[in-house]
Amino acid sequence: MRQEFVAAGFGSQGIISMGIVVCTAAGLYDNKMVAQNQSNGPVARGGACRTEVVISDAEIDYPRALTPDIMILMSEQARDRYLSEVNPEQGQVLIDSTLVAAMPPQIKNVYRIPATDIAETKLGQRAAAGMVMLGAMAALTGLVSYQGLQAAVRDTGEGDATTVDLKALEEGYAYGRTMLMAREGGAIL
Repeated sequence: MRQEFVAAGFGSQGIISMGIVVCTAAGLYDNKMVAQNQSNGPVARGGACRTEVVISDAEIDYPRALTPDIMILMSEQARDRYLSEVNPEQGQVLIDSTLVAAMPPQIKNVYRIPATDIAETKLGQRAAAGMVMLGAMAALTGLVSYQGLQAAVRDTGEGDATTVDLKALEEGYAYGRTMLMAREGGAIL
């Protein structure tokens, strides 16, 4: 089964790192076929940024996301530019609700994660918001395993940042599990 993941926002939010971690987790630890692409705007820090990961049980014949199954949006500009790619009935969209205020009502599966707030208040590191989002994504969608994400962060991280990123994954995963349990219990999120 082919699944497509896209994360988009601004440079310095860890968007490219998110794609590398998801690709590593799926490919090395979840034993899937993977392809990853990325694009940065004209300015590395603060410019538009996007990463795509295609994950499949079979050989991947086209390495780009056509209709993302899961999309993480870390800015309103990313929402405005990329949201139309998602199937409004079946796609799952995770937004950093600290930075993205409104979503069109036609998108059925929206998860609002205050990732930047969590990263700032619990970790003191605004830059860890992307890892918070990945933890929540693993809990809510099952696209990649949480254990695979942890191992991928250890493989791709450096020094103290690895410790912060692992804690950010943990915070996001716990937040996502809480959301999932509330949704399964019939609560409106």
